[in-house]
Amino acid sequence: MDNKIVVCSVDAFMKAYLPFVPEEKDFNAVRDILVAEGLATFRPPNLPEDQGAPLRFQKYAERPTKSIWGEETAAFTPLEEISTAIGSYEFEGRIRTRNKYNYRSCQDTGIASRSKNKIDACFTLDSPSSEKITTTGIAVPMEYKLDNFNRLRDNRQIVSANVQIMNDDIRRMFTFDVTIEGEMVILWYHSRSHSATSKQFSFVQKPDLLIKVFMSFLFATELELGYDQYIKLNDDGHQYTYEILDKDGKLPSRFFRTVDAISQYRSANITGRMARIYLVEEITSASTQPARFVLKDVWLDNNARTERELQSAIFADIEKFWTQDSPNPDKKLRKLRSKLSKIVDTKEYKNYFLNIVCDYNGVTSKDLAPGFVRTRGLLERPEPKAPVTSSIHSVLANAAASSLPGDSKRVPRTAFFDDGVVNDPAFLRAYQQKKQYRVVFKELCTTVGDLETVGDVIDVLHQVLTRESYHLFVRLQGTPFFMPHEILDGQQLHSLDARPADHESESDSGSSDSDSDSVLSESGSDSDADDSVLRPPVVHNFQHDLESVWWIVLWTCTLRVNYEPSRTWARTIFRNSNKLCRERELCFTSPIRGTLRKKLQANLKVFAAPLDKIRNHLKTTYQTRERKNQLEVPGSYARIHRLFVKFFSTFQNKDQAWRNVRFSERYDDPTSAAPSGPQPSMSVTDAPIRVGKRPLEQEDEDEKEEIEVQPDLLSRLRSASKRSKRDHGNN
Repeated sequence: MDNKIVVCSVDAFMKAYLPFVPEEKDFNAVRDILVAEGLATFRPPNLPEDQGAPLRFQKYAERPTKSIWGEETAAFTPLEEISTAIGSYEFEGRIRTRNKYNYRSCQDTGIASRSKNKIDACFTLDSPSSEKITTTGIAVPMEYKLDNFNRLRDNRQIVSANVQIMNDDIRRMFTFDVTIEGEMVILWYHSRSHSATSKQFSFVQKPDLLIKVFMSFLFATELELGYDQYIKLNDDGHQYTYEILDKDGKLPSRFFRTVDAISQYRSANITGRMARIYLVEEITSASTQPARFVLKDVWLDNNARTERELQSAIFADIEKFWTQDSPNPDKKLRKLRSKLSKIVDTKEYKNYFLNIVCDYNGVTSKDLAPGFVRTRGLLERPEPKAPVTSSIHSVLANAAASSLPGDSKRVPRTAFFDDGVVNDPAFLRAYQQKKQYRVVFKELCTTVGDLETVGDVIDVLHQVLTRESYHLFVRLQGTPFFMPHEILDGQQLHSLDARPADHESESDSGSSDSDSDSVLSESGSDSDADDSVLRPPVVHNFQHDLESVWWIVLWTCTLRVNYEPSRTWARTIFRNSNKLCRERELCFTSPIRGTLRKKLQANLKVFAAPLDKIRNHLKTTYQTRERKNQLEVPGSYARIHRLFVKFFSTFQNKDQAWRNVRFSERYDDPTSAAPSGPQPSMSVTDAPIRVGKRPLEQEDEDEKEEIEVQPDLLSRLRSASKRSKRDHGNN
């Protein structure tokens, strides 16, 4: 997360991010209140003009230090009096009114939630007499220290509190926080698209700035503080009610109350999609039993298409593919076209997709502040690098001239927060605004993680090959456990000298449909190609979705079962980190058949050869397609899809003892922000994040390439009831 923060001037921060910037007449009126109550005084006549604003807080005539105040709590307690006086102001014509949030010093008060975070102060709804403060009550957390000896630790602590708030309270679209070190103040803003900080300022020399900040927080609306106006926290403090507006404004809104969390990713990052999926009940005036649905709440890139738009595009492509007359159709797709022609003619194919009841496009996150600079060193200490002489403006100009989708911006990074040195201008990162999107589905579904036996998982994943609907419930490619090798590595597998494995004859690479493609065949070995040459960057392709399914099967057979040898081995592979470790790399690029035969539970050893064989097919198919520059040739994906169907069909004909292997009550959750197993120490920056190499519409267009219809499994997937095994927090 350290590399996702931008810094800007105090003035730019206030104008771009704060709820509002008070006008001078209102500030002057508040200033007079502070002076009248003895909390502020005008500058003494003998004070030099360069010593800040013509105002001082009465108790902060000079920098607060331990020698003067002794303890931090005592040093910053006067801020509560100052806040109370500011809040007593009444705007002319009541164009703004005092909100319900009050400044509270809470240095020894814990936050009532799963983590052990503590903050020093906050603007909160919680009563001053309460022993705990809540994530749903805290509007703006604050951290203060009399020194800056542990700046990184203090920054991580306040950012961690914001992560906790954004995870726990689904109403929060963005948050603010304030850090004070001695007399120096830094303002923070966090959203799903980016985080920003102001440059530091002295509240001793410039109390006017702190007064304006407090005015902005105390007289802001809940919407301006980052609370979504279309999500309400119910009186029980746990359930929420979503309001879904009609997109045309012609029909009344629909209301859905959360019942349980189907998938809720507790990220250690603030930026990202933050997909949440809930079982919900519709609230109506009818006295009948409320209907239940599935609601997905996610933040999309601003230029990404929605689920409804994607589904409509997929339907249009399916119709076009089966109705268009092509004199020379791709040989590799003829069998597919013939097999599925009936369900296309009858429109039955639409039954293989979730039925969208309603959806809603929400707000767009704020844009980057003018004059921003990408910075590092706020959460972890970067390695110093030699400064680059080119100006930031020239770097940004060059970046703007290069091709980027939408309104994304590329930002050069700086080495440290307060030096403004542009480091490593070759490393550019695209920032995009994000938009809210909510969609309600008719079907009630379960996550793969809530299935109870290996057989259940294999059956559902088999069905996934017919309609790749799993992306609607668990973003497999955004979960490090299941992220495709190339996406995690950031580069293609092939090199200029890559060669297909021995079994990859010309007929095998696509034109033949013979049974020689059996995934149980002992023939075929890994390519000995030299991958040392520089490889091109990764662009998502259809096969990446198949690979994610392979990782799920491996995870299911090793880490989810109650068998310690396989669990111990798997923990070195499945790590909640966006960094590719050596163990995971070798697991995909080297043979694992022998290892699996040794590590798998007895009834699951039948998976050893098929898992290793399909792994090799995945790797060599990547290399062959990339070497032939066929990434955009649909027919080049037909064979690997066919092999995956055979991969799952293989298990239906083998000893069925594996089907009844039950899962351990405790297993490593791929959607947890906690690290799994032995791995390098993790900081905030190691948090599991979605490594997005492409826009969402490309991710979901994979559904165009379907293989085989299996109606007997469809009903099992569509009617699966939710079996909750874990504590889902607020819901």
